[in-house]
This record gives sequence, structure tokens and C-alpha cells, in this order.
Amino acid sequence: MAKGPKLSFPQFDGTDPDGWIRKAEKFFELLVVPTEDKVKIVVMYMNGKVEYWWRGTGGNPSTLPWHHFCRMLEDRFLEISTAEIIGQVHNLKQTTTVPEYIDKFEEFMGLVKRNNPSLSEDYFVSSFIARLNEYIQHHLQCHKPSSLTQDFWFARRLEQAAPQQKKYNMFPQPQKPIKQ
Repeated sequence: MAKGPKLSFPQFDGTDPDGWIRKAEKFFELLVVPTEDKVKIVVMYMNGKVEYWWRGTGGNPSTLPWHHFCRMLEDRFLEISTAEIIGQVHNLKQTTTVPEYIDKFEEFMGLVKRNNPSLSEDYFVSSFIARLNEYIQHHLQCHKPSSLTQDFWFARRLEQAAPQQKKYNMFPQPQKPIKQ
């Protein structure tokens, strides 16, 4: 019987709470930890200012849902507030390539989903499409994609197929005769 790698729970020092939460979730997924046990496990591994913060909250790890714990953690340690994240999502517009826009959208989507787990994929599909450049947005809507995966695929293909905007000079400059 083969043994798997020895895993240790990721330490959290108060920086990059979203990254730490993602690592903790990967750990929980790999070890198939039930949702109701996640907060109980996390509090056993807190130390320093994170532990002081947790004691100050008076939270009960046996009754606190994981997504509420994550929100509390982000409210305390995330450098940007939930309101600012939502504001940035609403102000997000495709100004670069589609792959760069997808990366930024997914980053914000992860933060929004964590604090609003009941938001449907339809919300994110329409949100993604609404922030694309006009040409891609218009053509993507014609395909009626039903998932973000399809949205991302179609948007990348539409960008590749988009006619390049060529600038034509309506009044060409007269050619100067070449002196010999």
C-alpha cells in the first residue's frame, strides 16, 4: 500500500487571507474534511495576532459556518473591503486582451463568491459578458453561452477572429520626389 505525501496545515500570519483560504480549502478537499469541521481545525492552528483576533471575536468554531469565518477573516485581514471588491467588479472593463480580462475577472469572482456563496453562475455569466468590449460582447451574446467556461472559450475565439482595426489616412501625404 503506497503512502501519500505528509501534509501540514498552512500557517496564516495575517497576510494574503484570500491566498491562505484557498490553500486551506485545497487541504480540506484533499483530506475530505466535512464543512462543519473546517473552522474547528483552523482555530487549532492559529497563533500570534491571528489567534488574538480570533479570541476577541468570541466566535464558536462548532457553530460558525466556514463561509462566515472566511468573511470575518477577510474583513479583518484583507487590505481591500468587500464593498471595494464589489465596486471594482462593477467597474471592471475589458481594456486589455481577453485572457488578461479573464484572469482579473476570475480573481474578483473568487472574492465575491466567497462572501456571497448563493450567487448563481448565471450572475457571473452575465457580469462577464457585460464587461467585455462591445464587439466581443455583441457576438458572444449571439452564441448564448450557458457557462463561464463557454463564455471564456467563445470570447478568446472572438478576439482572435476580430478584424484588426486599420487606420487609413483619408488624405494621403503627397510623395516627395527623390533627389538624385
